[in-house]
Amino acid sequence: MPLVESERRKSSFITALSGYPVAAAFGLAAFRVGAWTIFQNGPGFTDGGIPFFAHVVQALVMVAIVVVDRKVAYSEQSFVRALGVAAAVGTLATLLVLSPVSAVAYVGSAFHGAASAFVMVGAGVYFCSLKPNQSCVALSLAFALYGIATWTLSFVPAAAIIAVSLACYPIAFFCLYLGIAKGKPLGGSRPPIDSVHTGSIPWNMLVLLGLCTLASMMARVLVPMTEELLLSAYKMYWPMILLCIFALCFVWIVVLKKNAETIWPLFMMIILSGFLCFSSFSRDDPLFAASFFRATRECLMLFCWVVIAGTASKNDLPRLPYFAITTLVLLSGPVIATSAAGFLLPARTFQVPDSGAVIATTIMSFILIAATIAVSLSWTASTRSARRLGEDNSSVADAWEDTLDSVALEYGLTHREREVAALFVKGYTVPHAAEALCISVDTVRTHSKSLYRKLGIHKKRELIALVEGEGKEGEA
Repeated sequence: MPLVESERRKSSFITALSGYPVAAAFGLAAFRVGAWTIFQNGPGFTDGGIPFFAHVVQALVMVAIVVVDRKVAYSEQSFVRALGVAAAVGTLATLLVLSPVSAVAYVGSAFHGAASAFVMVGAGVYFCSLKPNQSCVALSLAFALYGIATWTLSFVPAAAIIAVSLACYPIAFFCLYLGIAKGKPLGGSRPPIDSVHTGSIPWNMLVLLGLCTLASMMARVLVPMTEELLLSAYKMYWPMILLCIFALCFVWIVVLKKNAETIWPLFMMIILSGFLCFSSFSRDDPLFAASFFRATRECLMLFCWVVIAGTASKNDLPRLPYFAITTLVLLSGPVIATSAAGFLLPARTFQVPDSGAVIATTIMSFILIAATIAVSLSWTASTRSARRLGEDNSSVADAWEDTLDSVALEYGLTHREREVAALFVKGYTVPHAAEALCISVDTVRTHSKSLYRKLGIHKKRELIALVEGEGKEGEA
């Protein structure tokens, strides 16, 4: 036994990560590296029309995916096949974008946008199916790997970057396939759009993300990407920030066993630090202020993905449409707007920010601080309310255990359906019920649909009302 314990301690870091979807993290990192090699480092950097066209097509295809998702039934196998086809198209598109012929490059950018839409939605659905703690650690790892990879690639010859860009889509698909095959979060004959909706949309966090998106657009307008910034320490700042975020998430969630829901102030602190730094040092050291300002906004996409994935899982929201729509509003739309500005407006050189830019960033800082405080107070109040509701529902469920037995006998519920009903009455969501019963989320959904069909109801509240009604009739 002492030898076994010693070996376990030596590999504690690897052991801790083994319970998280590391393969999917590598897949998402590879996908983002592929986009960076052609849009922020290759042809897309010299010709602003290439990324703009790709982002527009990506947004249109994501809208089409949401529409098709509501009308067409598909299996996990067909879902994975679609990802494989998208990866193949993305590899071909990368090759076309690298063509010296402008027309061919633009065609490639269109195909690249379409392929990236499928892969992004597929990765998003996967991470939304994980527990919030798992998705937070995996996503922060993916972005840290992306930062390290792009920083390393900035020092290698162009030929090597081209080879990496062609390999990124196959690597992304392979890693995502490993994650899906291991975790099987996408099972079922239909996507979760038809599942029972038991949660509510976290509007307070989405509004906060919206303000951060506006702040990010301000960063792009006030500090456009120029050769001066690329040659400065900027390329080192944002990989370091992403690596620090992963380290903090790992310690907070894996080591200290804290909840991922409480880590969002970290992202707000980083975004605010960029604004405050820009306001304070733009006169004394404008290059550092601008570089750090741009670097802090790089964590916005990670912030959005962590919040979207965590709230989708916790609130049992339909994964594909929820992820796609929020991503379109918070990420794709602003990127299209700023890409259009870079494409249509003349190129700018780096210059010392004027007083108007400093005043604008200062005002935005106060707005973000006020919004953070408001969301914090709202989140604390909702947490207390949820705890009280959970206690009330738990006491109700304990009082009606016998009533549940009689309902199960009267309506012919199976043992597992009765267990699911008991957890729902206690206030459990579908993911939490799956965790409590040690079964998959899709299995819980299958039992809940059968349960509701037998009882002739459609919502969890109707289930609680039915159990309470049966209990009152029994008392009478």
